[in-house]
Amino acid sequence: MAYVTDLDRMLIGGELVASESGECDETISPATEEVVGRAPRATKVDVERAVAAAEKAWPEWNRRPVDERADVLRAFGDLIAARAEEIARVEAANSGNTITPMRRNVHETVATLKYYAGLAYSLKGETVPSTTRNLHFTVHEPYGVVARIAAFNHPFMFSAARTASALAAGNAVVVKPPETSPLSALILGDIARQALPAGLFNVVTGARAVGDDLVRHPRIKRIALIGSGGTGRAIQRAAAEVAVKHVTLELGGGRPSPIRARLRQGILGRTYRLRRRDAKHAAMARRGLRADSGGKPLAHDRGDDPAGKRYRIRPVGRGSDKQYKRCTACGSQHPCREYLDQRQQYSLSRHAVGRLQE
Repeated sequence: MAYVTDLDRMLIGGELVASESGECDETISPATEEVVGRAPRATKVDVERAVAAAEKAWPEWNRRPVDERADVLRAFGDLIAARAEEIARVEAANSGNTITPMRRNVHETVATLKYYAGLAYSLKGETVPSTTRNLHFTVHEPYGVVARIAAFNHPFMFSAARTASALAAGNAVVVKPPETSPLSALILGDIARQALPAGLFNVVTGARAVGDDLVRHPRIKRIALIGSGGTGRAIQRAAAEVAVKHVTLELGGGRPSPIRARLRQGILGRTYRLRRRDAKHAAMARRGLRADSGGKPLAHDRGDDPAGKRYRIRPVGRGSDKQYKRCTACGSQHPCREYLDQRQQYSLSRHAVGRLQE
């Protein structure tokens, strides 16, 4: 498979640049296990450059009237919408998701940018009468430089839509996309270069060391992560070793999906079968990488209950082109060892009645 995008540069300070070391990492398609692109391997120097650019950009951005900031965010969304199909196809190829939900992700990103463009007008303080002679008032001030570390199941949406509120509030952003699926973030950087002031939006790519450099950077005061519980705890520890930072974590979990036992034959039995079918779909939709997917179905421990039997589900196989078909709801797994190990643990659990079949 040829590269799905020719972009292979990060966005730092309004320019598309290679890493300071000049090194790149190849990234593959989970559906074919073929190389579909490459992304720079950022270093600590690159992170420093991105933070310095963001620090320089956010004061002027914050001084701009709210209506101007809102107009810029809407224009940003319009440019994303103009390249929606390109983004969706690159996202599907690089993350293993199917094409239809990726198209929805792009449209949701555009809607979110426009939503926060409108919400920015409500960023007002409060005036509180403290005594009969005095008033207390509050004002909202931006953090300055905000870091966003995105998960690998919806990298574009998490890199763009989840930074809209920070931009609307007057902050500058440094985004670190997942090392397993960074290509859509490179497209995002290309779009941001055209729509946003230089340095306001920065993209640095690479492995965990890049994320650690962002978390530990003393001038980044606000950090947000979508990822695993282990990564969240590591970020909390690393941030606390440097300063008191505001950290927001959206973490995955066991996602249990209870299945009601069959109480008797007839209508309830039919209800049971539908519930079991729904649990299968919940576990495998978008290859089980949705935060709300039922990755761990639970059933009553009854020897005569067929819910206690394991069932097998075949996801779209590697090398298949079905992920680009509109009707396909389940894609290929990403060859991420941490994820596959987690799925194996679920399959060995005595409560798990669902199992992935490679």
